[in-house]
Amino acid sequence: MAPRNIVRRLLGRAAVFALGFSGALRATEICPVTGACNSDWQTFLNPIYHAAGPGTIGTAYFDGWSWDGVNENIAYFIEGGGAFTGNPYSPNAHLPFWGNPDGSAVPSFYFKSDGQLQIATLVLENTQWASVDSLGWYDPNSSAWGWIFQANGSVPAIPTTVAFTPTSQFGLFFIPNNLSFSPTGAPFSTDPAYFTNAALNGIALADQQYASSNNIALGPESAYQHFTAFNDQSGGMYISVNDRSTQVSDSDYNDLVLHLTAAPEPRTIGLAIVALAGGVFFIRRRTRRRAPSSAE
Repeated sequence: MAPRNIVRRLLGRAAVFALGFSGALRATEICPVTGACNSDWQTFLNPIYHAAGPGTIGTAYFDGWSWDGVNENIAYFIEGGGAFTGNPYSPNAHLPFWGNPDGSAVPSFYFKSDGQLQIATLVLENTQWASVDSLGWYDPNSSAWGWIFQANGSVPAIPTTVAFTPTSQFGLFFIPNNLSFSPTGAPFSTDPAYFTNAALNGIALADQQYASSNNIALGPESAYQHFTAFNDQSGGMYISVNDRSTQVSDSDYNDLVLHLTAAPEPRTIGLAIVALAGGVFFIRRRTRRRAPSSAE
């Protein structure tokens, strides 16, 4: 093999090593409020058939009916079936889900990242409120919070990738159909939101208004988990949201889906580059030694 081709191959392998190895070491953990981190991953449960509109819910809490269409909940997106057959952003696999063994939701959970940079890629926003829905992170131990995807009145492109740096522990919150949301600190009692810690859930203003106009009596929202998580088995997760209260709408959890990964650690990438440089120097030196002299 020509020395130049060897160098190119080494470059490619070093890049894969740096990104893959560092990502595996620095994978963000998911933790229940009580219990051990990464302890509640369950085997994927095949979704049942769902006609469009009100119907039954399968064994998994996210295997619900949808106003959007036939077989159009998050379980179908993850496995690449139903309405999402052929969707280029589906993982097209039966990924483990975060939940209880009986398929019910873990009511309260957060993520542990040690403050490292997070990469979030929006891969689906399957709702008529896409232009006015927002997602952010919050610190469960303080009033710190920040935006991940903040609505601006325009439908976001798919895919859209953003980077954010949360606190060492962080949860997620979701605001449906509200461009004027302006909280002063978690848990946003003046502007209710839906949280990965369901105990913090208020009923979003958009859902309060809908319930009032349709004479629907609302109970506490703390009984409902609005988020799902699926383990991509490569150090990342697919996170999805049910954008409205299930007291007033469906339970398809397909309204916003993102792929969350931890950014590679610069130190690990630096070590890979140093190793690569040493390999390139060694190859070039051997090549020069083997090259015939002009007298030959």
